Amino acid sequence: MENAIQLVLGTMVFTLLCVSLVLQLMQRKGGRDHAGSPDEAAEARRRAANELEELRREVRTLRALLDRHARGLTVTSAMVEDGQVWEDVDGDEAQRRVEAGALPLDVRTEVEVRSGVVPGALWIPMDQIEGRLDELPRDRPLLVYCAAGARSAGVCEFLAQSAEFPELLNLEAGLPAWPGPLAPPTTP
Repeated sequence: MENAIQLVLGTMVFTLLCVSLVLQLMQRKGGRDHAGSPDEAAEARRRAANELEELRREVRTLRALLDRHARGLTVTSAMVEDGQVWEDVDGDEAQRRVEAGALPLDVRTEVEVRSGVVPGALWIPMDQIEGRLDELPRDRPLLVYCAAGARSAGVCEFLAQSAEFPELLNLEAGLPAWPGPLAPPTTP
């Protein structure tokens, strides 16, 4: 698996360098190509710049996946293919990780939380995550969950953009997959 990740990373870096070189050449030529108008050249530069930024994002993701692997964390083929830096876990694995010290992070709405929470969960509704990042620990894994797994995956993706969170876990099917008891919610 490590060789495959390194091969993909090397390919992405090579592509990134090629696109960067093309952009530099276009800028030196004054932005005009041989047969195109200035508008076509500007559009070509815009597309190349967008492609370059996308490649940079992919290289950052692959580096984060390599970092996970180097720290002994799980990196699956699906994570590499999807560019996903967090791990999707089922209910049993989620419970095991919480018992091992992961902090459950409930991102559901206030109405949803009334039905109960994973014991010890920190409740921060999805729409408040960005403004409450300082409440999230950086020294332990976070098990993010919602009602069905989609919003929590979105929160994992948002948090993964920062290198501050070393291990993110998404409860794949949401709270219904949690095999343990639920606790009454606490007010924030």
